[in-house]
Amino acid sequence: MQKNTKKITLDGLGATVSNLSDKVDKLTSAMESGFKRMDTGFKRVDAKMDAGFKKAEENRESLARMIADGFEHTATKEDITRLEKGQATLEQGQENIQLRVDSLAPYFEVKHLERRVKRLEDRAGIRNTIQH
Repeated sequence: MQKNTKKITLDGLGATVSNLSDKVDKLTSAMESGFKRMDTGFKRVDAKMDAGFKKAEENRESLARMIADGFEHTATKEDITRLEKGQATLEQGQENIQLRVDSLAPYFEVKHLERRVKRLEDRAGIRNTIQH
């Protein structure tokens, strides 16, 4: 087995270094181009994000205004107190009506019984001396 040996010369070494330098320059240029494209893309994304954040802020402020306007039209404590008093008055009126209806029930029962007794007296031929 024989070893392959290569003679290195200064000219050959210079050409290799020059070739490597050209490749490094090309890679550097490609990287700078990529960085410029990335920078442009980041600026575009930043602009879109800023526009989105601005729109979200406007929507948030609009929502806050709508909520505040909604609360302006809600009942105040005085309105609620007035409604509660009105409800209490209605409940008291209903109780009064119920009491009067309850007191009328015996009256209707007595009238019904009087009609039945009168009919029985008329059939039996008994004269009732109490006038109704």
